[in-house]
Amino acid sequence: MPLDLDAVRQSVDQIAAGQAQMTRSVERIAAGQEQMARTVGQLTAGQEQLTREITKLQAIEQYMLYKSSEPPAPKPVPRPSQRTAR
Repeated sequence: MPLDLDAVRQSVDQIAAGQAQMTRSVERIAAGQEQMARTVGQLTAGQEQLTREITKLQAIEQYMLYKSSEPPAPKPVPRPSQRTAR
């Protein structure tokens, strides 16, 4: 019977070691997921900023197109002087 008890203890130790290794792996995966979530957040913020900048540039472009397509303002026509002839 002592051999069977030693075999059981050895199996329990192996299971415990495997469990500890799995726990470390899960912790590394969780840390990686947290880092990934931060990176996604940063990318999202950057994309939002880029979208705002593109919108501003499009508005400027539309304004410039509008201003360049306006006909020039008419120049005042000089009127002949209305002097009375003597």
